[in-house]
Amino acid sequence: MLDYFSMRNKCILGALLLSFFFFSFSYADLPSTQKSTAEIVTEFSQMSPGQIAWVGVKFSLEKGWHTYWQNPGDNGLPVKINWTLPKGVTVDAVMWPAPAAFRTGTFLNYGYTDEVIAMARIRLSPTLTVGDSLTIGAQAKWLICQESCIPQSADLKSQIQLVLPGKEKRIELASLDKTQKQLPKALKSTGNIYEDGHYIMLSFHVEKLDVDKLREADFFPESGVSIPVTEAWHWHTKLDKLVLWSAGSQPSNRLPFHGLLKLTYRNGDISTFWIAVTPTTQAIAIPGASFQHARKIALTIAFAFLGGIFLNLMPCVLPVLSLKALSLAKQKNERPLIVRLHGIAYTLGILASMLALSGTLIFLKKSGQYIGWGFQMQSPIFVGCMAVLMLLIGLMFSDVIQMPGSNWLVKTSSKSTKPWLQYESLAGSFMTGLVATLVATPCTAPFMATAIGVALAQSTFTALVIFMSLGLGIAAPYLALSFIPATLKWIPKPGMWMVTFKKILAVPMYLSSVWLIWVLVMQLNVSVPTAKPFSPNTLATLRAAHQPVLVDVTAAWCLTCQVNERLVLKTPDIQQLLKEKGITYLVADWTNQDKEITQYLQSLNREGVPLYVYYAPGKEPVILPQILTKSSLKAALN
Repeated sequence: MLDYFSMRNKCILGALLLSFFFFSFSYADLPSTQKSTAEIVTEFSQMSPGQIAWVGVKFSLEKGWHTYWQNPGDNGLPVKINWTLPKGVTVDAVMWPAPAAFRTGTFLNYGYTDEVIAMARIRLSPTLTVGDSLTIGAQAKWLICQESCIPQSADLKSQIQLVLPGKEKRIELASLDKTQKQLPKALKSTGNIYEDGHYIMLSFHVEKLDVDKLREADFFPESGVSIPVTEAWHWHTKLDKLVLWSAGSQPSNRLPFHGLLKLTYRNGDISTFWIAVTPTTQAIAIPGASFQHARKIALTIAFAFLGGIFLNLMPCVLPVLSLKALSLAKQKNERPLIVRLHGIAYTLGILASMLALSGTLIFLKKSGQYIGWGFQMQSPIFVGCMAVLMLLIGLMFSDVIQMPGSNWLVKTSSKSTKPWLQYESLAGSFMTGLVATLVATPCTAPFMATAIGVALAQSTFTALVIFMSLGLGIAAPYLALSFIPATLKWIPKPGMWMVTFKKILAVPMYLSSVWLIWVLVMQLNVSVPTAKPFSPNTLATLRAAHQPVLVDVTAAWCLTCQVNERLVLKTPDIQQLLKEKGITYLVADWTNQDKEITQYLQSLNREGVPLYVYYAPGKEPVILPQILTKSSLKAALN
């Protein structure tokens, strides 16, 4: 079903922008194109008074273009037809054949390519006079889309001659006959819909349908109803039931509605049924669904763990990991049990912090807040506290101050007063784990984006399990070292070098504090942005004009973002390349909470920054690596 439309020929957010023009301007003032045409088609060219027949508006589109069904989906506009009829002539409501579904990212739309006929029953009054000529008129308005979207309109007319009964003249029009056979029929029985946050399931009684010869089954909800499926419908039959199911997002408090059930048979025939659907709280059995869902969650947990391991390489975490480097040096001569206890304490600190952060994130998301990964860094109070904390740690490492109660960080052994034989307390390892998680969340690493996106679409328990796996990934390298004491042989023996090393480690703490102060300044809007700001309308306008666009979703508190900007994006040669190729560089600054940017991230199944997306004219958007290099960026832009 999803392959019915070429991926190159999909209109995304441009349809939303053009909708303003669709209703705000006269269609006579809009530029005409040859991308589509419309005409009135009738079943009879000659009809008798009192006769009932089919009439329709046929839309023909150039290859690669499409228009929309009455429910266009997540964007687009429905076709509008206003009839102009002579006295004694009436027309029933317009009926449509089943559309096809097509998807762009997380957007789902319903529409037609090639040609489609919107049909209705025309009814002539018995009092009409034989010999008269009737003029049937219609004003049609429709939207066609490819890479861009163009509103279309036409004033249409068709003549029908009135003749004596028995003298009617039928037009043999194959497309009209084909459409007539595909118009939806009413199905007396109702369907059920069940949503559990993982799957959306539809169940229909189809005892009179030849389900054994089915090739494909689809469902399209009526206008005003959205069913957020994330993949094509799967289907199976069980006794007298046809069950459709697909992966879906969080369950909704849905009211009864109607929809179009489309059945495609192996011989190419299509049957459609207009059917009422009622929500149910009783789960609908799906063969193999539990296994598929379990496999998906298992893979997500694995990705989260790998993402946590890679997160240790991100610049956000390196300053705090320097604490653990010093800790390993101090513990070289400790008993293996002590070393392992420190590894466990560090891991518990990470997990405790991750549980608090992810729990808060999940709660706020389910409460309707537009936030994402690293949300705490959008709070100036939190950033200010972290800046002070990093400064204090740096001063303690420099032996400038000794904070009361700072034994959570360093504790002196009662067996020796030598400074290089000081060892970290278990509380210090735990608190270091807490800090490591807090400063790690501004970054995202490989595998993380997918894992976080999936996690936030699951139940609370499943989401917490995924986030805990991420925390275990962060702790894994140090935990593994602590449980394999043989690895410590690569560390030099304790000595006075450790005192010097501790003072050296104060430097990244100072730098982290300066960085956090800079973030705080940015959040307080002291700085003036130097790049073109991002907005969905700006992106849609540029896309509709066939302009290449590079979107940079960044934040002042994302250290990876800042490194990418300094070393790649803001360098003269990259800026010159953007200029030469006419690429508009849009910056979505997520330093503070921003609903539109959060929605944009979620539309691409992302929950954190950095995110780099390149939109080439006529092509699908390309998501670039989170760690940029000049060579990879140049390859993508070329």
